[in-house]
Amino acid sequence: MCIRDRYFGCTVGRVSNRIALGKFELDGKAYRLATNNEPNHLHGGTVGFGARLWERIPSDAPGTLTFRLVSDDGDEGYPGRLVATSSYHLSDSGDLRFTMTATSDAQTPVSLTNHAYWNLAGDGAQTVLDHELEIRAASYTPTDDTLIPTGTVERPTSALEFGSAKAIGRDIDEVIATPALGYDHNYVLFEGVIRDKEDSESRVKVGMFDARLRDPASGRTMELYTDQPGLQFYSGNHLFGQTGKGGASYGIRSACCLEPQGLPNAINEPRFPDVVIGPGDTYSHTTVLRFGIE
Repeated sequence: MCIRDRYFGCTVGRVSNRIALGKFELDGKAYRLATNNEPNHLHGGTVGFGARLWERIPSDAPGTLTFRLVSDDGDEGYPGRLVATSSYHLSDSGDLRFTMTATSDAQTPVSLTNHAYWNLAGDGAQTVLDHELEIRAASYTPTDDTLIPTGTVERPTSALEFGSAKAIGRDIDEVIATPALGYDHNYVLFEGVIRDKEDSESRVKVGMFDARLRDPASGRTMELYTDQPGLQFYSGNHLFGQTGKGGASYGIRSACCLEPQGLPNAINEPRFPDVVIGPGDTYSHTTVLRFGIE
C-alpha cells in the first residue's frame, strides 16, 4: 500500500530525495521539475513513481514479485523514456531483497529507493523513539535550511551520530528545532564508485550490515545491506494521524524510514557519485533486509 502524501511503502523515483530548486542541466540543456517540496523537487515530483500503477511481470521464481513501470520522455520534466523494474524476493531464511533496475533511451538522472516505514514493536505501537539504531557511516551530508546538501561531507555531530547503537529518541530534541524537525538526514555509507554486486553479496553473507534497527522490548531486529552510497534516515516527523490499513492512525514518529539511495541533489553536485544513465547503461539497486530476534 502506498499512502501518496507520505510515501508509505512506495518505490520512489525517478529521483528519490530532493533536487535543489527543481532544476538541473544535462548535456548543456536546462531542465525544470515540479517544486512539490518548496522550493525543491522531492521524490520524483507531483506524480512520481510512488503515485503510479506498476505492471506486474509474471515470474516463476519462488517467493518473488516483479513490477514494471514505463516513464515517458518529459514525465515530470525528466528527459528520456525510462523503463524501471522493482522486484521483491523473500528467501526461505526470511531475508527480504529489493532489486531495482532502470534503462533509458537518453541521458537522465535515476535514483530509486524503497520508502517503507518501520516499527518493530508491532501493530498499535505509538512511537519508535525507544528503538535502537546503528548506522555504519563515518560521515553525512550537511544541508541548508531547505534540506539541500551543501556539497560537503562531514563527520556527524553527537546528536546525529549513530556509529554505535543508541535510542532514536535519546538526542532527538537537539534536532527537532532544525528545519528537518527531527531526523531527516543522509548518511554517506561510502564515497566514490557504487559497490558491485559481488561485494554486496559477500557483505550480506558475513553480516556486514550498513544499518541495524532493534526494538528492545520485543527483541526484534532488522539489518539493512545495500549497494547504494547513501542512506536517508527519517524519523517520521510529518506523520500527523494519516490513516492506513484497517483504519490505523499513524502519528508523529510512530515509524521511521531507512532509505538507501544516491546522495541527495547529486545531479547538481559534481563531488557526489554520479546518478546519470544513458543509452546502453543499466541502473541497478539492491537492498537486503534481514529480520531476526534476540
